[in-house]
Amino acid sequence: MLGRSSSTYSFALSAGKTKRIQVLVDPGAVELEPIVVRASNLEHRWGMSGFYARRRIGFGYFITREQIETYHYTTMQQALGTRGVTFLCGRNGCNPTALIDGQRCRMMAYVDGLPAFGDDLTSLPTSEIAGIEVYRSNFDTPTEFSVGGVFNGGTVGRCGSVVVWMRDWRSDLPEDW
Repeated sequence: MLGRSSSTYSFALSAGKTKRIQVLVDPGAVELEPIVVRASNLEHRWGMSGFYARRRIGFGYFITREQIETYHYTTMQQALGTRGVTFLCGRNGCNPTALIDGQRCRMMAYVDGLPAFGDDLTSLPTSEIAGIEVYRSNFDTPTEFSVGGVFNGGTVGRCGSVVVWMRDWRSDLPEDW
């Protein structure tokens, strides 16, 4: 209980005997000082605030909600095709690919900051997308979106990443809000 010091008691236990111990605590509530939580620089990594911050830096390609509506993109393939990304489909599904050194290279996929599979991207309704980030090499991919390993044949972001942010109430706020 806050405001009380700890107490220590010693007692002996004997084999085959029972020792009953009773602890009584005052049920009165103690009011604590308010807790203040402040945002850190992580707020710029995730969500649309991160999308706009990375867009201002200038690495990668960005497709905004307004562009999706203006150009009437109805599929992810249409939207990403404008940024040089194609989908390679096989028995393991469809995956976004970029052209690296003349060969198609499988890209990492993220939805709302979490790793996803290419099929997850192709099934997203464009009407629910707030923004898309496209990084076509490891040179321009932010570290939080460059994890490869098993998903990417061990190339660890060599082929870049596609990052999709879904719409929610925050994504419809203006960029400078």
